[in-house]
Amino acid sequence: MPLVQIVQGMLDSNAITASNIADGAVTGNKIAPGAVTSSAVNFNNLLVNGDLTVTGNLTASGTITYLDTSVTVTSALSVINVGTGPALVVRQKGNESVAEFYDQESGSALQIANNGQIGIGTNTPSTALHVIGNTTVSGSLTAITLSASRTLS
Repeated sequence: MPLVQIVQGMLDSNAITASNIADGAVTGNKIAPGAVTSSAVNFNNLLVNGDLTVTGNLTASGTITYLDTSVTVTSALSVINVGTGPALVVRQKGNESVAEFYDQESGSALQIANNGQIGIGTNTPSTALHVIGNTTVSGSLTAITLSASRTLS
């Protein structure tokens, strides 16, 4: 089976078909619109050096690895878990915060510090749970030691 390898230039629309693509054979920088038309084309271990633009949906199954990557979302991020494990796992290495959430208008919304302390309304939590602003608790509030700087009612 002949292999198609592109070093420079552009392939015409008939140059690539499902029958002449092998693992890693296409290495060029331009493929003409319509050049890959068969849904049967299967790239194993496809490596793209440079920018990749996907118009439409991108579905990835298996392990996804990002190296020194910045991801920009223009709408919303939704995580739906239909499995039995956690829907989101975040592992952070180093001394920076694990997660920071901001509201564009009001600033810091939620911070999970490197030491596990959680700040709501502050990006510098000084206790396990540090809340700036009024707090409503529906249900019981249990405190082993209670200290108040104002009158409790």
